[in-house]
Amino acid sequence: MQKLFHLITDIFFPNICALCSADNTLLCTECEQRLKKLTNTNDLPKNNFVIYDYKDKNVKKVLHKIKYKNNKDLGLRLGNLNKKKLKDILDTQNEYFLVPIPVSHNRLQERGYNQAECIARGLDNDKTKLILTRNKSTDKLKDTNSIYDRLYQIQNSMYVTKGNDLDKNAKIIIIDDITTSGATFYEAKRALLEYGYEKENIFTLAMAHQQ
Repeated sequence: MQKLFHLITDIFFPNICALCSADNTLLCTECEQRLKKLTNTNDLPKNNFVIYDYKDKNVKKVLHKIKYKNNKDLGLRLGNLNKKKLKDILDTQNEYFLVPIPVSHNRLQERGYNQAECIARGLDNDKTKLILTRNKSTDKLKDTNSIYDRLYQIQNSMYVTKGNDLDKNAKIIIIDDITTSGATFYEAKRALLEYGYEKENIFTLAMAHQQ
């Protein structure tokens, strides 16, 4: 019965808090503060950043609604809530751009939006650039914890669109909703490096980390 209630409210009353169903907000201040931040970041590679702990049930619920419940505005809201984290990462006056991880053509047609793009636009719409493209579907990756297995499955699945006018000396921050093994970010970095962007200028930012 509760699942049915949430399904009906998501369809007919989309502008309610994703966690407590308060009116007139996609994620209320109180529920936002309940989202557990990832505290153990020592294992993250240099220039790789994560905000939330995916083990937290509230984090998981919010990201699930963004990705699977047609709630792209919630993605914008989540990105907007983390503008300060973006500024902390940059800590510079240099030019920067946000590059969301692309979804396949089939997934985009099915869902109607890219959740990583929604988050990026919430962080900074003017700096969001869609320069990465997937040239093959990797939506049904085999479930594995091995980065090597996932890299094998996702290898050469992305490329940088030719003719984009981004400054190669600017900082590039790759945006995604969830990171697990890090293989998706690795593949995106590979595409950017091959196109000519500098390694030290490439950063990654995921909303959550799933171990």
